[in-house]
Amino acid sequence: MRPSGSPGEGAAAGDAAHRLPGASGPGPAVCTWLAAARGRARRRAPRPVPGEDGQVAHDRSGIALTDEEVDGLLRSSRTMVLVTVGPDGMPDPVPMWFVVDDDGAVWMRTYAKSQKVVNLERDPRFSALVEDGERYTELRGAQLSGRVELVDDVDRICDIAAGLLVKYEGLAPEHVDAVKEAYRPRAPKQRALRLHVDRVVSWDHGKQAGA
Repeated sequence: MRPSGSPGEGAAAGDAAHRLPGASGPGPAVCTWLAAARGRARRRAPRPVPGEDGQVAHDRSGIALTDEEVDGLLRSSRTMVLVTVGPDGMPDPVPMWFVVDDDGAVWMRTYAKSQKVVNLERDPRFSALVEDGERYTELRGAQLSGRVELVDDVDRICDIAAGLLVKYEGLAPEHVDAVKEAYRPRAPKQRALRLHVDRVVSWDHGKQAGA
């Protein structure tokens, strides 16, 4: 016995109401209704979502950067877009200079009272993006996500400040120690940001072009 209100219950009653006398199948009115319903179903049928059949995922794996390539991209990139959760719950993206240490960790520095720090004190989650390339087949990038550790260690902040000057201003290695010492009075008002990366999504369209 079909439960009350189940699919097809109403259709059976409708079929009976529209059959011609002596006819064994649905009448003309029902046939018209069924044809229209099938047309609506065809128009409403959802299109395949990319990735449901595994094709897009397969293609993405074919253009992903290796761990060594991600490390190289990070070390060569000039600007990273850091995204934190703003006070209204919306993404808060800002361009940041950064350095990569000998262990591959990404470090930044900012003022302790900055909105970034306020955001991260409330919610340490982040996303970040580095990318390069001008033409489509040259595009490369890596999206990082995880959590940010806020560090108030003065020595670490001075190390980052000097590293930024080496990377972006061409500071000579022999002047690094002097810069660290000169930066020390300013460091207590700042925070170091260490990115703990849980997930990396990367791409290199050059690999797609060469496939």
